[in-house]
Amino acid sequence: MVSASYGRPPYYESIDLTPIKSDTVPYKMVVVHNVGKMALTITNYGIIGRQSDLPVTDPLTGQLLPSLSYPPGMGLNYLYEAGLWVGAIVGRDALVSTACGADYGVHEFWPDSFPGGQIQYRSNNNPELPEYEGAISQQDYIAVYYDTLTDPNRTGYDYYSRHFHRPLGIKIIQKSYAWGYDYADDFVLFDLEIINIGINDLKQMYVGLYIDNDIGKDYKFNNGDDICGFRRAVPSRYIARLVDTINIVWAADNDGDYNPISGAFMGLYSPTSAVATRILRTPLEYLHFNFNWWISSNDPKNDWGPRRAGTPSNPFRSFNGYLGTPVGDANKYYIMSHEEFDYDQRETYIDHSASGWLPPPANADQITDGADIRYLLS
Repeated sequence: MVSASYGRPPYYESIDLTPIKSDTVPYKMVVVHNVGKMALTITNYGIIGRQSDLPVTDPLTGQLLPSLSYPPGMGLNYLYEAGLWVGAIVGRDALVSTACGADYGVHEFWPDSFPGGQIQYRSNNNPELPEYEGAISQQDYIAVYYDTLTDPNRTGYDYYSRHFHRPLGIKIIQKSYAWGYDYADDFVLFDLEIINIGINDLKQMYVGLYIDNDIGKDYKFNNGDDICGFRRAVPSRYIARLVDTINIVWAADNDGDYNPISGAFMGLYSPTSAVATRILRTPLEYLHFNFNWWISSNDPKNDWGPRRAGTPSNPFRSFNGYLGTPVGDANKYYIMSHEEFDYDQRETYIDHSASGWLPPPANADQITDGADIRYLLS
């Protein structure tokens, strides 16, 4: 949690604090990190990934976009979409701006118009090229986007909160870095700067990353058999009896999509890897983190996620009748700000009631084996 973000602080005098205009036509842009063993699509509107189970063509190159492919060229996919959530108290209201997630058709981060909205590229590969200046990695991308656009044709309508987009008044500077070296070719680093460019104080601010993986063969609608969990530590690979703290959220396909006839895996053509997310740096040293996962469904009876039972001092909160998906701004803010760290999906069949959780659902065994899960690290 960032305790507060106050309107237009003086130490941002060198940063452009002008919001994009209400009639701005955003210049949407996609680029691909592809110098290492992972090919990852990013955007300048708060989305990571392709957001589609169907082929999508890169308008700049004419080639098909990966979402998150590992290794590239093997026809595998490890991500449907990921997106930023930012929430804060403004006056007496809890407001949350989201790139994607729980509410269908709601998208509240947008770039400026052309040319200001373009993604910048830098690289430290060749000192003779202009993109070398200021480069951190072999492939730097810098995207800037805002939550200040209020055109409902672009931001959508929040049916659960029953209002159109209400901006926090923030500007996001997103920098992402990738390398092709052997020791750094299977991850991408993201650095986010969140700036209050509005006139309101943003108090009790929370930031989350929403992820929907859908792991499996590309273009095969692999949205029903993922597993996920949180790993705090692993034995060191290099020093005996030493334990390394890693604190990562991981997701994988439940069975690696083996050949149903022979029962064999197909080497690099089978999705047997895991994809993980970790927070590396925060503005303050002591922050609390939440890990929450759930299964979304239009039918509240099939929408479920681990939830703690209510107590007299901490009453249970229903998400508009849903047990998993935090629909609407107030519920999104609640799930980020309410301290709750979910148990792993593979433990769904276990009754955790004695530890203060709601009992498992009727289809707990099915969820344990794999489901269409989404998670939020906040």
